[in-house]
Amino acid sequence: MRQRTVFILIIIVCCSQFLMAAIYKGKNIDGKNFSGQLWLKNETQRYNVSVVFIKKEARVVFAPNQALPYRFSQNMHFTLHLKNERIEDPEQVPLLELIPPENSTEADKDTTNWKIAAYWFMNVIL
Repeated sequence: MRQRTVFILIIIVCCSQFLMAAIYKGKNIDGKNFSGQLWLKNETQRYNVSVVFIKKEARVVFAPNQALPYRFSQNMHFTLHLKNERIEDPEQVPLLELIPPENSTEADKDTTNWKIAAYWFMNVIL
């Protein structure tokens, strides 16, 4: 009985990790570094970036030697959030820039209540 319980718990943990991962063509792409271009919705300026997907997060690093928006001039990296864990079209991946509520704490990692600050898109080479 105890072995069965342990086995079921292991299966649940393994499945939950796969279900929460960034997926492209049925494959988990979490933790791998990709190159791409990033742009704000309704803007034409594109930025060369590298990105690592971790679950619903896209951790973005701007490539050096390019003109960046003022708010990124001191910070070459930031985190965006995948609109959906499943990436259907790598040429136009929808991403959200989220900000936590004013009264949130560092422990508040639940992004469902966060506000959308900007919509981004990414053309990523998978």
